[in-house]
Amino acid sequence: MDEFVTSEDLVYEYSVLQEPDNLVNWSRYIAAKRDDPRGVSWVYERCLQALPEQWDIWREYLQFRMRLLDGVCAVQHAEQFASVNMLFWRCVEHNTAVVEAWRLFLEHARRQGDLELLRHVVDGALRGVPLVKHRQLWEDVVAYIDAELLPAEEAALEEEEALHDLVRGSLFGAAAAEEGGPDIWSSAMLRRYIQVAEDAEAVLPLLQRTHDYATIVAVYEKHVLPEPRAKRKQRKSYETQLRYLVALDHTRETTKLEGAVARCAQLFPERAPSLTILLAKHYVKLGNYNKSTEVLKDALKRTVKSSEFASLYDFLVLFEEAFIEVVIDHLKEHPQDESRWDNDLESHTEHLESLLADHAILLNDLKLRQEPDGIKHWLERVELFDNATDKASVYADAIASINYKSQVVPGQLGTLWWQYAQLYIDDGQYETAKTILDKALNVPYNFLQDPELIWTKWAEEELRRTGLYAATAVLSHALQIPDDHELLMHKFESHEKMPAQTMMFTSLKLWSFYIDLLEAGSDSNEQFERTKEAYEATIKLKIATPLLFVNYAHFLQDKGNHLESFSIYERAVDIFPGETAFEIWDIYIAEALEYGLPKEQIRDLFESSLQMVHEGVECKPFFLLYAKFECNNGMLETAMNILHRACRAAQKIDTKVSLWTVCLNFCRQELGGSHARALYEECIQALPNHIAVSFVVEYAQVEEDLKQVNRARSLLNYGAQLLHPSDSGPLWEYWELFELRHGNKDTYKDMLQLKRQVEDLFDGGSGPLPDRIGNIEFVASKDGIQKPGSGSTNINDDELVLDM
Repeated sequence: MDEFVTSEDLVYEYSVLQEPDNLVNWSRYIAAKRDDPRGVSWVYERCLQALPEQWDIWREYLQFRMRLLDGVCAVQHAEQFASVNMLFWRCVEHNTAVVEAWRLFLEHARRQGDLELLRHVVDGALRGVPLVKHRQLWEDVVAYIDAELLPAEEAALEEEEALHDLVRGSLFGAAAAEEGGPDIWSSAMLRRYIQVAEDAEAVLPLLQRTHDYATIVAVYEKHVLPEPRAKRKQRKSYETQLRYLVALDHTRETTKLEGAVARCAQLFPERAPSLTILLAKHYVKLGNYNKSTEVLKDALKRTVKSSEFASLYDFLVLFEEAFIEVVIDHLKEHPQDESRWDNDLESHTEHLESLLADHAILLNDLKLRQEPDGIKHWLERVELFDNATDKASVYADAIASINYKSQVVPGQLGTLWWQYAQLYIDDGQYETAKTILDKALNVPYNFLQDPELIWTKWAEEELRRTGLYAATAVLSHALQIPDDHELLMHKFESHEKMPAQTMMFTSLKLWSFYIDLLEAGSDSNEQFERTKEAYEATIKLKIATPLLFVNYAHFLQDKGNHLESFSIYERAVDIFPGETAFEIWDIYIAEALEYGLPKEQIRDLFESSLQMVHEGVECKPFFLLYAKFECNNGMLETAMNILHRACRAAQKIDTKVSLWTVCLNFCRQELGGSHARALYEECIQALPNHIAVSFVVEYAQVEEDLKQVNRARSLLNYGAQLLHPSDSGPLWEYWELFELRHGNKDTYKDMLQLKRQVEDLFDGGSGPLPDRIGNIEFVASKDGIQKPGSGSTNINDDELVLDM
């Protein structure tokens, strides 16, 4: 005692001796001894003997002793650490329910790395502190396990294990032990903690990092998989399920793993390939290679996704390659084992070659699972086989599997049936092929193109094998018109559901083929009549096209029946609208002219064709041809009147301009310029100003040629006011030369003055814009050019009238 007490301490000694239960006195004494570590420890010990349940003093003392050990190696100074351990045990003996005491003790045990001590502290703490504070204790323990005992990160659950290593380990026992082995202490602690943890699932990643897979399996089966009824509808995350599967894999509990994989695949169907590969790897580890490939192949047969197929197929190929390479590497080092591995090598090599060879077929299987009614996939499958028997089997499977009602591509189903029959035709079994075709024609097709294709191909085959009449007989049978054909056509047009072959008689393609065959053999009167009947049938069924009418007419002409052929044209132009009838009229009139029908009939044809004008059809070619016809017959005025009609009937500006040009030229050349005056006046008024100017100049030239100088000058005066002078250069150039030929100084001056006035008028904005397309009222000259009367039509609605 004398070695710790100085004269300055006597007052403190007296106070604590007088009042040993007074905490204030002890606190003052401790404060006075702060600078003397041994002395202050001696005072703390005396204080705690007097006040053993005083936690605040214990905390100060324990923290003081722990600070003295900061940075000290627990192994080299084990005695000092053990001494502090004893202090902690004394502390918690008197402060059992104080959670802070136990947490401080846990911290001290962690610093020593003494797992046994740590376990004892945890046990004591859990027994001593109230249950509500257990979580604080466990948080410290779990934090320690997470930070200092377990690997820094959880290994990726789906990390690829090298197949070569798996195979090598299963074959030769060369699998490396897991790094560091399982952490039994941590797993045991976590197993205890998970029983009281609010979120057991959150602890599982830590437990996985212990690599104590037996414990992991036990924890799952006791605490995770048996869900409370309240949580049963909540699906666990895929990672949670996968940790259990990985643990089962490592513990080699195959039966449990198979069941767990199946359940997990139902919960997470998008993960099915990964789960299948995990199970396959498990069998590889066990050396059960047949089971591994069986699982993978079964999955390949079920999957309907391309990505899943690729991952499964690639793994299967990689496994076979890995097995072969591992065995070959082993035999390089141990050649004496060659006979032992020959059969296995041969088996796996054959399997690998089969996989590679069958890739296209397996991929086609996938496409058919994705789209079982996809005929294009069945047709692709046929091409994957070389043997006719195999091809026939594919066709038979396709026909048995396909839902005919679901077809949406016209012609595909018919193509399938025909190619099936073609297989037997090529093999010389034509009777079998015809049996197939008979069956094909009883299928309820959605589209006419399907039976149409079959009938066409059948007829072509008969034509090649037997001849014209056999092919004709096939098509004649196909195109039989039922008595109630009008009712059938009405139902079909009303979109009522009915098999396509019931409308076979409306197939224009078959009728055209049939007619071609009939024409090829129409030398006899009987064939001639049958051909006509076929043409008439298409017209009766209202499926005849303009080309079919033309062909019908040409067929009759070839047989010398020109007049009858013209009646076919007459029927055609009555059936089709103007735009279509135009082409028929073009052929009809040309052939009528060539044949030499009477003139009046030709005129009637022209007049009938020109009725298309009322349907908005431009009939310029027929007007010109009509005018030429009349001209050739010496009817010049009639020809000019026809051209005049054409000008009035034309709707497009460019057509009007070209027709007026032809009409005026014809009139000047054939009838003389004086006859053209009224036409010019109508033309100038009918056309827009920017086009009419050129006709004004032309009209003035006509008057000049007729020596009507004043009339010509008046026309130029009128035309000059239609456009800005910059837009009517040819007119002013002609007028200037005109005045030089026929005028004088005053007339030339008047011309220039008018030009300035017109420029001012247009530039000032009060007149029509230079680019405006409209008309200006035609005003007769002083010399008697008369303004056209009200009979003139085709006046532009945007016409701008100038009072001159």
